[in-house]
Amino acid sequence: MISLSILDQVPISDGQSSKNALTNSIELAQLAESLGYKRYWIAEHHNSKYFANSSPEILISCIAAQTEKIKVGSGGILLQHYSPYKVAENLKLLDVLYPDRIDAGFGRTAGGDEIATQALQGKHNMQVPYELKVKQTVDFLTQKEVIANDNELIVSPISDSSPEIWLLGSGMRSAQIAANEGLSFAFGHFLTPDDDGKAIEYYLNNFKPSIKQTKPHVALCINVICADTDEKCEEIAQSQDLMTVLLDRGLHPKGTPSPSDVQKFVYTDKEKEIIKKSRQELILGTPKKVRKEILNLSKKYNADEILILTITYDHMDRLNSYKLIMEEMKYDVKRYNEEFSILTT
Repeated sequence: MISLSILDQVPISDGQSSKNALTNSIELAQLAESLGYKRYWIAEHHNSKYFANSSPEILISCIAAQTEKIKVGSGGILLQHYSPYKVAENLKLLDVLYPDRIDAGFGRTAGGDEIATQALQGKHNMQVPYELKVKQTVDFLTQKEVIANDNELIVSPISDSSPEIWLLGSGMRSAQIAANEGLSFAFGHFLTPDDDGKAIEYYLNNFKPSIKQTKPHVALCINVICADTDEKCEEIAQSQDLMTVLLDRGLHPKGTPSPSDVQKFVYTDKEKEIIKKSRQELILGTPKKVRKEILNLSKKYNADEILILTITYDHMDRLNSYKLIMEEMKYDVKRYNEEFSILTT
């Protein structure tokens, strides 16, 4: 069975608070664990009214403390903003607190606008290449001592273990870094639905075994909404449609729009085309349709895992979407195993 995991951007619904969104994430993580999802990853965003998490490390600790076995990680920490040494210290501490449960995922996007980037990095930010920051962070995480400026540098707390390391991306550059450094690669398919697969193909063909990873490992990140009926799917997805249009207009919505806001909104012909295009990034349907799409994508991209991102206005719709997907995927595997057993007996 292909592994299923969750990518949580910690979305805020219009009319709700950041605390509501964070509480929802904890509840979703607990449900994910009970359903059998493998990982629960948290995204990082800045200067945002509609995403509640700006510090993955803090929320990772909170969620890991309120679950028991599911792997919890970053999807991902935005290394361009930070010191590799400090990032490694945070992750090593989490790994010691929650052994064999922490994933360290790194991304190269800004996670916010230019104002936020300037505030995070300061006026005199050292323009260290992203590739070098990745290498430095991996070295800090995988070695007990590192030589820095001819001196021994300890990354504390000292332990024999380290988090599982992933590189996140949606293009060739990230694939090249992941392959060269021997890291697992999480590809953001929901960001580039028209991707031709060249980035993952390059990664698989050029992977160099490392201290952390002996063979390539691919996770595919997809945007999904699943419901019991097509009508319910369409109703839920309209909140995402309106969000897309509001952002295109340069507005700053306070959260995922409500159904009542959707009903009042009138789209221009151009905006209808924008919605049509954005729907290409979304897998929308009942459990059987979603299962088929997941299996097709995993085969097309040679993915070992699928990371599912779901954003809805109603929190219960999001919980139900993840529940339906996992139940259908488990049923599919059970059915396949039964058929295989009959054929081989």
